[in-house]
Amino acid sequence: DLAPFFLPLYVQFKGSFENGLRLLSVGDSATIFVPVDSLFKDANQPVPPFLKRGTDVRFIVKIKKSQSRADFEKEMSKLSAEQMGKDAKLIEAYVANSGKKFTKTSTGLYVAISNPGVGEGPKMGESWEVNYIGTFLDGKEFDKGSGTEMPLGQMIPGFNEALTLLKAGGKGVFVIPSPLAYGDQGRGPIPANSVLVFELEILNKK
Repeated sequence: DLAPFFLPLYVQFKGSFENGLRLLSVGDSATIFVPVDSLFKDANQPVPPFLKRGTDVRFIVKIKKSQSRADFEKEMSKLSAEQMGKDAKLIEAYVANSGKKFTKTSTGLYVAISNPGVGEGPKMGESWEVNYIGTFLDGKEFDKGSGTEMPLGQMIPGFNEALTLLKAGGKGVFVIPSPLAYGDQGRGPIPANSVLVFELEILNKK
């Protein structure tokens, strides 16, 4: 079986995946077909090259649990706090052996700035070019980029916050707890509940 995940029912359009879920009860299973054109038009995103316009995306689902939005947010907050506590122990060990001086922000992001930069700094809603290297706590690299355009507000919360703490030319290392990264879902080569380390250099505003 596939791992269960939480899905808030916020998006609504005729024939949407979410509207299909509204027809089900806890314990029900179903196959839901959603038109590719409607799915990506409503999300204001381009259709990926591996999908064809005029076709459908098939979802095979089983309803495990149903909650109100308030209960969902309460549970997510509790799980996030618990995971933050687990991550903190791992991060503290990493920091102690890093040879760098880290500070911790109110959100839980760990920051070691070697050069704060000068002049203007990134703000939410802007796009900036950056150099970056992403690794796990064990040093294994999972991603890197040179002169990569980063739209603030459209990335994981910890990465967004990290960029706002530097100015043009600034450099730093940032340790992002999993709730500020990809959480319990993971993404691509990044497993669920992974703490991420980013070396960042801010280049210029786009």
